Amino acid sequence: MKRLKKVWALLLCVIMTGMLMAGCGDEKDADAVSETPTVSAEEQISALAADLGDLKTGSVSGSITLGGENLKALAQTYLGSDAFKLQYQVVSSGDNSGKLLLSLDLKGTPAEALEVIWANGTVYVNTTKLIDALTAVMETIDPTAAGQYGAMKGLVGNDYLSFSREDLKDLLGDNLGSLQDMLEQYQGDQLPSMLGNIEGFENVTQEDILAWASLALDVGGEKVVNALGSMLTVQEKSVKVHIGADNADTLKNDLTAFMKNELPGLIDTYMARLKEQKGENDALYQYLQKNGEDLKQKCAEAGASDGEAAEEMDNTNLDLSFGVTGEKGNRVVALSMDMTAQTVTTAFTMEVKEGQTETVSAPEKATALKDLLGMFSQVADAFGDALEDGSLDDVFSNAGDTV
Repeated sequence: MKRLKKVWALLLCVIMTGMLMAGCGDEKDADAVSETPTVSAEEQISALAADLGDLKTGSVSGSITLGGENLKALAQTYLGSDAFKLQYQVVSSGDNSGKLLLSLDLKGTPAEALEVIWANGTVYVNTTKLIDALTAVMETIDPTAAGQYGAMKGLVGNDYLSFSREDLKDLLGDNLGSLQDMLEQYQGDQLPSMLGNIEGFENVTQEDILAWASLALDVGGEKVVNALGSMLTVQEKSVKVHIGADNADTLKNDLTAFMKNELPGLIDTYMARLKEQKGENDALYQYLQKNGEDLKQKCAEAGASDGEAAEEMDNTNLDLSFGVTGEKGNRVVALSMDMTAQTVTTAFTMEVKEGQTETVSAPEKATALKDLLGMFSQVADAFGDALEDGSLDDVFSNAGDTV
C-alpha cells in the first residue's frame, strides 16, 4: 500500500503541474514549437495546453482493463476472459441528445452490455442488451440459472425502458433533492468551497485561484518541469510519463534537490510577486505570510527520507501518455495509462475526436418506467386482495389437486 501511495503521489504532482499549465498557458501558436527546436519542455507543454483551449465537443471512446495474476482466475470464472475489460463510447448529436454504449469482454469477444440514449429530456435504457449480458455472465457460473434471466425481457415488453426527470422525482421523492445537493458539491465551485473551510479563504473565487495558478507557473513552471525531467518525455504535441524502478532513485534525488535548493527561494519570489499583483490583503498572500517559513521547513524535511526508491517501486510501474494529432476542428486527443502494482495491472485509454457527432434519436418503442412500476403495483395489489378474501387459497388447493 505504501508503494501505491508513493506512485499516486508522484502522479498527482504531474497532474497538478499540468493543471496549472492548462489553466494559463500562453496563446502562442503550437506550430511554433517545431520551428524552434531549442524551446524548453515547459514551453512545449504550455503550447500544447494553449492549443487545446478551444477544443470543440466530439465523440469519446476508450477502454478500461483490470488484469494480472490475482484477477485472472476470477475473470475466467465469471467472464471466460483473462481480464476484466470494458469498452466505452459516448457520441453526441449536438442538440442535447447523445448515446452511451458500454461493452464487456465475454469469452474474449466484446459484447454490448449497456446502451443509454438521452433525447428530448428523456433517458432510454436498453434492457434487452443488459439482460443478455447478465445471461452470458451467468452461463459461465450456473447455466441452469442463466435461462431464468430471459424471462425478464417479457416484463419490460420492449427493448428500451424510458424515464424522465418527473419519473425520477415521483420515484425518489424528497431523495431526489438530496441527490441533487450531493452532485452540486462536485461542480465547478467545489475547490473554492473546500478552501472556504480554511481560515482566511472564506471569500475565495475561481478568478482568485486562476490568478494564483498563473503566477505559480510564471514563477516556477520551468524549474518544476526540470525537476520532473527524469520521468517526462516531451515532444511536439505529446507528453509521456514513466515511473518505475529504473528511474525512481533519480526522480527522488531530483525532487529532493528541488525541494531543498529551489522551492524555498521560489516561495519567497512568489510571495513578492503575489503582493505586487494582488496586494497585501490577498487571502493566499496572508496565508503565506503566516505559514511561509513553516512550509519551507516542511519541504526540506519531506525531501530527506531514508531507503532506496527503486526497492520501494519493485514490481510497480506507471506509464502515462497524452498527445494531440490533426488540425484545428478535426483534432484527436489520445490519453493512455498503464500501471502495474505487484500482481495487478490496470490499463486505461481515452480518445476524443473533435467535432465528430452522430445523429441520435429516441427509440421508436419504449416502456415507460412509471407504467412498468404501475403494473407491478397492480399485481401486488391483486395478490394482496386475493390473500385477504381467501381466493388465493382456492388457487393453491386446485393446483394441488391437479398435481
